[in-house]
Amino acid sequence: MSFHFIGTDINIDELTKHELFCITSELLNNAHRHANATHIDLRDDFLSICIQDDGCGFDTNTTAEGFGLKSIRSRIEPYKGTMSIDSEPGCGTEITVTINVPNT
Repeated sequence: MSFHFIGTDINIDELTKHELFCITSELLNNAHRHANATHIDLRDDFLSICIQDDGCGFDTNTTAEGFGLKSIRSRIEPYKGTMSIDSEPGCGTEITVTINVPNT
């Protein structure tokens, strides 16, 4: 597995840093454990985190969200965040989490 980071440094509060760390960890864990991905891109900016992998993918219409994705949804809720999932079997997965994070 390879890891590639593209982004810039921003100043955010400690609680938000912790939540972003937990969200990112869960997304990376999912890509590794469930998708058998060999390549993951992590991009972040002021408002979003995007995790893209080359794993096995899944049908978003028929696959129920597991504990990890439900946990991410609960973590972004206080920030009025959104999560979009783009995946299909055999084509990998891209998950984008967008939150309103004030730069401190």
